[in-house]
Amino acid sequence: VSVSLAVRARDLRHLGSVATTHPLLVALRPILERMAYIATLLPQHGHRVWARRLLSQANLQHEWSAELIETMKLFSSLGMFLVGIGLCFLWGLGTPWLFLSFLAVMSYFLPDVALYMRASERQDSMRKSLPFVIDLLAVSAEAGLAFQQSIRNVVANAEKSGGSAGGEYELLKEFEQLLAGLQMGRTMADALNDTARRIGLDEFNIFANAILQAERLGTPVSDTLKSQSAELRFKLAQRIEAKANQAPVKILFPLMIFIFPVTGWVIVGPVLLRVLYGG
Repeated sequence: VSVSLAVRARDLRHLGSVATTHPLLVALRPILERMAYIATLLPQHGHRVWARRLLSQANLQHEWSAELIETMKLFSSLGMFLVGIGLCFLWGLGTPWLFLSFLAVMSYFLPDVALYMRASERQDSMRKSLPFVIDLLAVSAEAGLAFQQSIRNVVANAEKSGGSAGGEYELLKEFEQLLAGLQMGRTMADALNDTARRIGLDEFNIFANAILQAERLGTPVSDTLKSQSAELRFKLAQRIEAKANQAPVKILFPLMIFIFPVTGWVIVGPVLLRVLYGG
């Protein structure tokens, strides 16, 4: 069995490493291969660019591919359609083709929604942790270390302390990739711009531009890091306040759909029943 799974895994390498390691995907190799072939025939160039960008933001670009996302979309749509037919046959409901078609269309977009939520969640966690990580870099810079040495010092201390969690961990992983690029001979500007493009955060773009400008002008990096930390905390507070102000608007829809009709019926229902039935 293990030899058979290894042979199937080699046939799925073009879909990403997860297709060769996840037991379920490896077991479904014949279906995935056909779905992947159908996906290549669809004109989805724009979706592939979008999926690659979100995979990079979610840090899944080494495990998943845009082709695998498209394959899973087709698999999800077909699978839910067949499950719906089976349930309708089991419950004796006939074949409501309109509902099944709607279910298949909605299921087609489920992998996209899951990928978008994963990328957004990672970005939000890094956005909240970025000021704290910049503070750590500022402390190292105040001790006399250069910016590259400050990054190496913060990453090394995090590894010695057993690592971090959440957005701080994700940021430190990105800084590790930045250091790897520098060790391969890339310039600081290229490494920072590549990291900013991979993360996709406006706050990190501003931070990277400020660091590069400080290095060009020869201003102290520690002062730049402190100002960036304070500015990012201010923007984060503004963002949280804006979300809090949006809460009344967002809660209005469920109130109108679920709360107000029930409350209105409880109040007006007995009166209507008395008028209609004379009781």
